[in-house]
Amino acid sequence: MTELFTEIDRSRAAVRAGVSARRAAVTLFAVVAALGLANVFDQRTTDRAAAGPGASMTLSAPESVRGGLFSQSRLEIHARADPLVLLPERRNH
Repeated sequence: MTELFTEIDRSRAAVRAGVSARRAAVTLFAVVAALGLANVFDQRTTDRAAAGPGASMTLSAPESVRGGLFSQSRLEIHARADPLVLLPERRNH
C-alpha cells in the first residue's frame, strides 16, 4: 500500500493546485451552510384555515420538511358555541 504514495508529484504547481482545491471545497461548504442559516432553502411556514358553524381552525406549518429535520407546527382551534356534551350529568335521587 505504501508503494502508491512513493510517486507523489511534489512540485510547486501540484502543491498549489492541491491547496486551491481544498480552499474551494471548504468555501463551497461554508457558502451552503450560510445559505441554509439565511433560510434560502425555503422552510417557511404557511397558514391554512378552515371554519364550520361551531368552530374555526388555523394550522401554521411548513409545506414540506426535509428528512432528518425538526419542524414546528401550530394548530389553533376556537369554539364559537358551547362545548359539546357527550355524556349528560347523572343526578342521584
